[in-house]
Amino acid sequence: MNIQQLQGQQPQISQHSQTSQQMNSPNQYNLDSIPGDWKLAIIHQSAHKVGVAGKQICQCCGYHICEFQLKLSVDKEDLSFLGSGYPLYFTFIKNCIFLLCLHLMAAGQFNIISNYQGQDCLPKKRVKDETDQQCVRDIVTIFSLANRRKDQELQALQDILTLSSTFLMMAFLIYFRKNQKKLDVFCDLQELTPSDYTVMAYNINQPDKLKQYFEMDLFKLSRKINVKKINLAYDLSKINELNQIKLNILNKKKSSFLNQEYFDERELEDINNQIEIQKKNCDFTGLAFVSFKYERMKSDIIQIAKRQYLAPIINIFTGLNFNEGRMLDYYGHPIYVEVAPEPTDINWNVIYIWANHSIYRRIIGAIINIIVNIILSIVVYFSILKQVQVLGELSKNYNENDTFNEHYIKVHLYSLGYSMITVFINSFLLDELTRAIVSFQAYPTFSQVSLAIASKLSFMMFLNSVFMQCLIALESGNVYYAGGLAYNMTYFFISNAVIPPIIQMLDIPTILKSIKQYYYKKYGVLTQQELNELLEFPEHKIEASYAEVLKTMNVTFFVGPLVPLGYIFSIIGLILFYWAEKYQLLRSKTVKHTPSFQLSSRMTDSLQLIPIIHVFSSSAFKYFIQKNLSLISVIGLIIALIYHFIPNNRLVSLIWDFGEHDEYEKYCDSIFPFNYDRENPITQRKALRRWLRRQHRFEERKEKKMKSGEDYATLKQKEREIKLQLELFQ
Repeated sequence: MNIQQLQGQQPQISQHSQTSQQMNSPNQYNLDSIPGDWKLAIIHQSAHKVGVAGKQICQCCGYHICEFQLKLSVDKEDLSFLGSGYPLYFTFIKNCIFLLCLHLMAAGQFNIISNYQGQDCLPKKRVKDETDQQCVRDIVTIFSLANRRKDQELQALQDILTLSSTFLMMAFLIYFRKNQKKLDVFCDLQELTPSDYTVMAYNINQPDKLKQYFEMDLFKLSRKINVKKINLAYDLSKINELNQIKLNILNKKKSSFLNQEYFDERELEDINNQIEIQKKNCDFTGLAFVSFKYERMKSDIIQIAKRQYLAPIINIFTGLNFNEGRMLDYYGHPIYVEVAPEPTDINWNVIYIWANHSIYRRIIGAIINIIVNIILSIVVYFSILKQVQVLGELSKNYNENDTFNEHYIKVHLYSLGYSMITVFINSFLLDELTRAIVSFQAYPTFSQVSLAIASKLSFMMFLNSVFMQCLIALESGNVYYAGGLAYNMTYFFISNAVIPPIIQMLDIPTILKSIKQYYYKKYGVLTQQELNELLEFPEHKIEASYAEVLKTMNVTFFVGPLVPLGYIFSIIGLILFYWAEKYQLLRSKTVKHTPSFQLSSRMTDSLQLIPIIHVFSSSAFKYFIQKNLSLISVIGLIIALIYHFIPNNRLVSLIWDFGEHDEYEKYCDSIFPFNYDRENPITQRKALRRWLRRQHRFEERKEKKMKSGEDYATLKQKEREIKLQLELFQ
């Protein structure tokens, strides 16, 4: 029986096997069992699907089994159960498409039409010798700036339209931030999560006094504070070493199973005992997650703490993401507090590194990133230079034995091939390099990891795709001749509009997993833990998708003034990419980590560079082609620079009042699909066992509170919707 047949039996499994598992103790679910049970692994797979959760629970992870999948037409607000990160992500792509359409209507369409009506490029029939380096009128140059490079009157009008479009983009980006914040508030009110009630405190030297400090000593009993739960973060380095030893023992056990040899179970029991002993003796990292009874109490803690001013400034100019927590006096010792990330957003395996060595790793990682960028720039520079040399040799070898059209096709095929190679390099090689650098920097949350990867990757893609090509083109003087910048970028836009969506739909990670599943089903053996992980859908990498969108936006607005058809290709490409992303997320991906609002906000910060990029590139191409720079272009560049340094988040808060949106409900662990103690590797096992028992009692209470055909959860949802309408739309 293959994996597809097993998946087809999932409803029966849910009815029979899952029911029996619900009644069993979590201790009976052995993740080290060999061979693993494929039926249990499929149940685990269903618990990690993106869809509407049912009542049944996977005993392995405590997640609810997916009852049914969502339609592709689902509204972004209905994805709020994934946190605000994914609704904001799809809104981000939509707004990028709208931004391109806005500029296309304001200035781009005038570019395309006026370029088409120009006469500065010669028809092929009038070009006798390719070595003359004439601008040949074809499908590329006829819509490019080169075809009207001598028309000064139209250029003056184009400068005015460019400036007007820049103002429209600035206004839209402010409006986008307003909708972004509004959507985040909406999602926050729709879904209760542990972070709504929790602060992350670090630099703690006396963890045993935390409860007393927050409840009694901080406010001197002037305010009532009730701490519901405290979860401490520990150094996992020794645990990881023991887990590696355990993995070797399990591999030995699998080999014994395949060879039908005896295996001494005491060896595995000994290492498990060592791990449990080590969990009780792990070093405290100085970091804790403190949850309160009401969200208002968390807000009071954050407000009373002293704000830092130096760290945010350093982060703005360096991107190193130093700690920005607010300071409290903890019995004469400074500690720092900030709103806690979601439990699934925390990188528990490196948080102990972040707590002790983050500054050094962050700086060293930044230096490595600079070195990699320099090396990459040199490689790209010489590869493009080689392209120019080959094109020059093609022109020299052009003789009467080759017709002009044959020579012309060779040049264009070479440019097209180079552009496709560039897109493939951006999609694979740069991604791996960037992930390696960010992994070394040891960010404490996956949102920060995603932010660092997206920022670095989008910059490296932009550097590789455009900047170096423009530099070579300006040096060689080949902007609009055959095989020049205009051709390379046109083919890049075409490739970039088609290849990324195709790569997304091909879904190579899923194909590779299917091959591995087939192999292990037929020939291999895995532990239950390994089998569960094998059957999980590949994780959706939101950071790579953000980087792809940012790269497209930066390249389009940088080269758009020269090749305005790029706006149209990028709009088509982003639309295809949007639906490919949505399909993959809802059908063949899993979301293990909850992206935060800060990720989308920082990506929007990156969009603030668009006005600068567009005005600068418009001025640069105009000066290079026409040897002229207007006063309007200079004014536009100055305004764009000033706009970039305006704190738009602060501006949006001043213009629109979003008010306070603290949750009215009490902290209730039973309604949270995840929590800090259930995600913390040290406390996970016991916390999951307690939560499963509590969840069973919670479901029984809900059934007793059925009212008028509606269950308790439905009534609570209606209460939240009414509350949301009162707070947001009145």
